[in-house]
Amino acid sequence: MAAAMQTRVLRQAPAVRAVEHRCSAGPADRPFEEEHLVTSISLVLAGAFRYRCAAGTVALGPGTALLGNRGDRYVCSHELGQGDHCLAFFLDDAALDGIASHLSLRGAPRFRAAAAPPTHALAGPWAVAVAAATGEAAAISVEEAAYELAAAVLTAEADRRPSPDAITARDQRRAADAMRWLDERADEPIALADTAAAVGLGPFHFLRVFHRTVGVTPHQYLVAARLRRAAAALVGSDRPITAIAYDSGFGDLSNFIRTFRRATGASPRVFRARGAQRVGGAGSRIT
Repeated sequence: MAAAMQTRVLRQAPAVRAVEHRCSAGPADRPFEEEHLVTSISLVLAGAFRYRCAAGTVALGPGTALLGNRGDRYVCSHELGQGDHCLAFFLDDAALDGIASHLSLRGAPRFRAAAAPPTHALAGPWAVAVAAATGEAAAISVEEAAYELAAAVLTAEADRRPSPDAITARDQRRAADAMRWLDERADEPIALADTAAAVGLGPFHFLRVFHRTVGVTPHQYLVAARLRRAAAALVGSDRPITAIAYDSGFGDLSNFIRTFRRATGASPRVFRARGAQRVGGAGSRIT
């Protein structure tokens, strides 16, 4: 099983380490228990798997973020499909303490949930963090990007209410299939019935299952996927904003600008400018 995981350190900074994980495990591979040695936020870029820790069991797919507290035991299993691709940010305790203190969060900065859902508010920090770690936007500091990502996740956790409904393994599988299906087609016009049919459910039943399992509605997930694509293109290229909007799945430029501003607190033009103005050099690329 160990041979199924490929790990590569992308960037290293005093308080942050960005590591790429590619796993080829599938339903036939036997899962095993591991321990989080450092608190981490792992962004799922592709694939789907099940994650079990003290906070619960969740289905993770593209756009979700696995949350790991230092010292917690966990198990990742791949009943939901073959392989996954994740980008993990490991943060030391002092960094997290500083973030939690600034946000006026009480107690130790531990994640209460097993995962962060793919909300609109996380789309901007997500894209910036990925660009900083992969070097697609060389001027962005990986330390700054990871701090902003952690702050967004901790803020979202403070505002989130857990679902009181039980989530079955079948619901998790259908939600994971739907997340992959939506993420692959985010640039296309998609109706609720389209995704529901893709996973073999009626529209209303699918809506309830997806929302209960993922934490956002299918449309919210789709818009978040489009926002992540757009944000990544803004910080990683100099392509025209109009082209980015349409290529990311937004059929109307004004709607894209309004949606992007609500999600990130900045217009696409300002968001791009802020990325270009960030001072790099906090982490050095390891090849």
